Amino acid sequence: MSITDVLAIVGALSGLSSIAWNVYQWQQSKAKMKISAAVVTKYQGDITTPNVLMIEMVNAGKRPIQIEMFFGRSETGDFVITPDNLPITLEESKKHVEAYDGTIEQMVRDGIYLLGLYAVDSLGKRWQVSGGDIAKINLHLQQLRSEGIIEDGEEVVW
Repeated sequence: MSITDVLAIVGALSGLSSIAWNVYQWQQSKAKMKISAAVVTKYQGDITTPNVLMIEMVNAGKRPIQIEMFFGRSETGDFVITPDNLPITLEESKKHVEAYDGTIEQMVRDGIYLLGLYAVDSLGKRWQVSGGDIAKINLHLQQLRSEGIIEDGEEVVW
């Protein structure tokens, strides 16, 4: 093996490692968001509001993400969850929480079984709430239905 062959191998290896590093950097620079949802009780001063749908988003990437809307998917179709503070831009490592007072009661009244919750960004990408969170919300909906806590006559605006 001559010095030329050794230099050719070293050059090829350094080129491959450079390509691998660039691919890694490109993957790391993509938009990433962690999104979770839960049914909580909201405390605001002396006012207590049970059965509030809370959606929390954290920008886990290096690029800003602008969240435009939320929607849910059920067996009967898609429905929009009216946002309080959207659109909002999440910078790197920033968190935003949305809380919806009437959504859970309306889901109980409509008999909705939730299949998914999504946040949609300005590029149209859908960020999905985990299946575990959806299962917990559905369990809560089922408990509210079986306990009859939500009365049929009440109307809640989404």
